[in-house]
Amino acid sequence: MRRLSFFNALIGIDITSTSIRLLELGRRHGRTCVKRYALCPLPADAVVDERIHDADALARGLREAVKMSGTRCRYAAVAVPASAAWITTLRCPAGLDDITLETYIAAEFDHHAPFAFTDAAFDFQRLAFDEPTDELPVTLAACHQREIEALDDVLHAAGLIPAVIDIAPLALARGAALSSHLAPQAILLLESSHSLFCVLDGGQVIHQQQAAPLADYSSDDTALNASLGALLTRLLSLYAAHSLRQTPDMPAPGMPNEVLLAGTLAARIDVADASLTTLGVPLALAAPFAAMDVHPRLDAKALVLRAPQWVMAAGLAARRPT
Repeated sequence: MRRLSFFNALIGIDITSTSIRLLELGRRHGRTCVKRYALCPLPADAVVDERIHDADALARGLREAVKMSGTRCRYAAVAVPASAAWITTLRCPAGLDDITLETYIAAEFDHHAPFAFTDAAFDFQRLAFDEPTDELPVTLAACHQREIEALDDVLHAAGLIPAVIDIAPLALARGAALSSHLAPQAILLLESSHSLFCVLDGGQVIHQQQAAPLADYSSDDTALNASLGALLTRLLSLYAAHSLRQTPDMPAPGMPNEVLLAGTLAARIDVADASLTTLGVPLALAAPFAAMDVHPRLDAKALVLRAPQWVMAAGLAARRPT
């Protein structure tokens, strides 16, 4: 959401209710490479319901994650949670340059957003359109300015520089695109505190739905799969209803042909389970490191084994300011 000057290195920091995941990407032998990473647990009251509850505890956790990783980079990319953000697609006049388009969006903002423009931080991206038209579809992402300020404060307290403040669904989509799947159509994030379902079109988020977390079945993976089946059925039904509500000139694509699973719980899911495949939409585990190398000093096997939980951090680390 924030546009700053270009720098050579950026660390992606995924902050959840239970942990901090820090990831630094780089280049090695001409290929993208995982240079450093760290997984640092957080106290139970540091982040509550995806919001910063104890800024001091979170800053301590961030400093510990930086120390564990060994990174010397201080430029950080983090994300505002989906529950605090708003994403929509606007139709704007075609042919506007970026400055004029930003002015147009600012003038239209209060007609569409659930909060006032004076309280907002926002960013936008032009979408590709198949045929020439007088209108241009633009993805608009916004959140309250106070969400940005809270992240700024805690990053500075940890000795980090907030280079990019993104929005969780957009970072998640970027992380999904790093998978071996060339054009992911949907991704479901499964964390212990929340679930987030995003449908993508050309890498852009066209639908998002938040949901309660899956029940904690500890080591009962069969029950976990059954719970996921019920969640997916509900989310896909809601998306189908959303598709039917689209206007004729802006139709949503059909049902996704595959759902990528990401997050802490994803690695426990048996994607070949019959109770899940009967939904008609096959599942796959997100693999953000599939086309990357892992630095020889790191435990590549352990990282790849837990790859689904690194999708958000990978999407943030891959972000570059414009």
